[in-house]
Amino acid sequence: VCSSDLGTLDGTDLQGADLRKAELSGSDLTNVNLSFANLSFARLGSVHVDGGDWSGAVLRRAELGLSRTQNGKFAGANLADASLILSQHYGSDFSRADLSGADLRQSVFQDSSLFLAKTSTSLDQARMLNTICPDGVNSNRNNNSCAGHELH
Repeated sequence: VCSSDLGTLDGTDLQGADLRKAELSGSDLTNVNLSFANLSFARLGSVHVDGGDWSGAVLRRAELGLSRTQNGKFAGANLADASLILSQHYGSDFSRADLSGADLRQSVFQDSSLFLAKTSTSLDQARMLNTICPDGVNSNRNNNSCAGHELH
């Protein structure tokens, strides 16, 4: 599947869809329901997510570099070993998400939640602004960082 084949996806319901290895780079996924979809190994670089539901989605080893999410719901999503380099997340919910091995270098989380998110690496390479860390501490109380507040 590639983004040009799908046309506009605004508001599309793809709940539970099998989109493994899909090429969706640069897509506008505004209000798309991808809850419980399988996007393992998908290429989602530079996607724009505004208000979409990705709860419980499998994004294992997905490429999400340069992506931008606003009010995205990623609660319980599996982002293990995913690349989120230079991504930006505003008001997005990553509660209980699996971020084990995810590459978060130079990513930004603002007004977001990582509460109870599972991590296997330090979150020191991501910038956290008014974000709830995995252990419940607000990043603003830790110098705009969740380093040292991971759950392994």
